[in-house]
Amino acid sequence: MDNLVGMTFERWRKALKENHYAIEPRYWKRAFKLTTMTIMTSAATRSMLKPFEAQIAEATPPTPTFVLGHWRSGTTLLHSILSQDERWGWPTIGDISNPFLFLGLKMNTRPEAAKRRKRKRAMDNVEFDPSSPGEDEFALSKLTLRSPLMGWSFTKNEAFYDRFITFRQATPKEIQEWKDGFLWFLKALQVKYGKPMLLKSPPHTGRVKLMLKMFPDAKFVAIHRHPYQVYRSTQHFYKKALPFGHLQTPPPQQIQAGILRRYQDMHQAFFEDRALIPSGHLHELAYEDLVQDVMSETEKIYQSLGLNGFDKVLPKLETWVDENHRNYQRNPDQPLSDALKSQ
Repeated sequence: MDNLVGMTFERWRKALKENHYAIEPRYWKRAFKLTTMTIMTSAATRSMLKPFEAQIAEATPPTPTFVLGHWRSGTTLLHSILSQDERWGWPTIGDISNPFLFLGLKMNTRPEAAKRRKRKRAMDNVEFDPSSPGEDEFALSKLTLRSPLMGWSFTKNEAFYDRFITFRQATPKEIQEWKDGFLWFLKALQVKYGKPMLLKSPPHTGRVKLMLKMFPDAKFVAIHRHPYQVYRSTQHFYKKALPFGHLQTPPPQQIQAGILRRYQDMHQAFFEDRALIPSGHLHELAYEDLVQDVMSETEKIYQSLGLNGFDKVLPKLETWVDENHRNYQRNPDQPLSDALKSQ
């Protein structure tokens, strides 16, 4: 339920109405729990957000840097690597889980406390805690409802929410709702961190044109991975992680067709729009190259985007690689049938 927990009751009610209250009986208990949690979030928001309202309204967030790439392409790894550079701020998992409350929450982010709270993601062996870099799409989903993540829960309305991967079929009102929520979140992050944001969200890969209209000077780092591996890993993700958030059960054929459709839509938009990115503002790399040589590939990013200070980041990055990456065990590869490869 990570894509829904943390939204207010008003937005939860809007989501229910948008989906004609069509929750399957097996998920009624989950929906009741969510309703209770959203009511509590709404009540807390009224008191915890008020002290920051003026600061948020006056904040002017600097242009973000975006990490792009389809789900399961290595975006989390790349985001974690680049976040070792302290010139950037980034939303934590705690921030994206509580987009209305994170400014008022007092979280213990000391290393020893974080270590005690580390968990592993359901779909892989990546460890995380509330202070780990988070995916801003989760916050945007709760703030605006204009996100493909909503389709993870309301699977019968998946096609409606998939429009928000690229926003090419979205209405002007929907686009404005999303932009307003995105800018509000950036302002709130600016109040907390006071730094340019390093943002990672796979759907942003299909939104380059929209991002450039909002941030003409934005820089992008796009990671890609062999599509066979992306498909199999995404399939595993849908099996292991998404059922915990279902309010409707998708048929198996919908899952496979949806993975292929989203992959195609996202990349078609990216390939059409990347020529709009100014020279020196985009660096592309392969996941396979990054896992083989983190230092070399990261240095290329700095050189390509004209970023100074890689030598200062290197010691911290080396420590992070030793502690988090060098002995990381990926899920074993599962071969695809010839028919599925052809498709």
